[in-house]
Formats: sequence, C-alpha cells, structure tokens
Amino acid sequence: MSIRSDYHYYRKIPVSLLPYPFLTMSLSPKDAYWAQFLNSLPAQQTAPHCCGTICFGDGQEAEAIGGLALEGIKTATGSLLWQYEYDRQPLPQPGDHNILVNADDHPMAILQTTRNSDRPFR
Repeated sequence: MSIRSDYHYYRKIPVSLLPYPFLTMSLSPKDAYWAQFLNSLPAQQTAPHCCGTICFGDGQEAEAIGGLALEGIKTATGSLLWQYEYDRQPLPQPGDHNILVNADDHPMAILQTTRNSDRPFR
C-alpha cells in the first residue's frame, strides 16, 4: 500500500480591513474578517464560499509559518490523502477560499487554492 499526499498551492488575497463596528459586535472575528473580504469584492463578482480555516502549526510556530504565507514565501502546503478520506472531507480544489488563522484562531489572511497535485509520499 502506498501513501499518497495532496499538495495544494495557494495565493494570498489582500483584505481591506475597514472599521465596521456593526460587524465586529455581532460576529466572531473570523466571520467579521470574511464579511469584510466579501465587502471588498467588486459588486458584479460572485461571492466565493469559505471552505474553512487553515492554521500552520501551534503557538509561535503558527505565527511564524503564517507570516511566511503573508510574505508570499510559503505558497503551498501538503496533507495525507487518507486523512481526507477518513474524515470524509473533499480535497481542496482550485478556487477554494480559506481563512488563514493564527494559533489563537484569529484571522491573518484569505488564501485561495490555485492548484493541487497528488503525489506519492516519500
């Protein structure tokens, strides 16, 4: 039995964080961040669906690795295919949007999957 892994590549999408006090009063920080992202899109653009959150590690590691994604240095991540199958979750697809969060579950950026590849794990 070979172990397969899924690598998905993403790009950071800038979010203009505007002061919307009515959003932050009634929504979680992630929901408010997503709402601000949707608000920043052109009116004619179809609103994307948020597929979930991504956190790269724990504690200070999450801050450091998340910072690399913010700088555009980290542009891909990998996971084991069997984990998606076990959790009955779909694989990331090009166009998927996720909220990058730090270890405290606070939003750092919006990431959009640009492509993925299935490779043997070595």
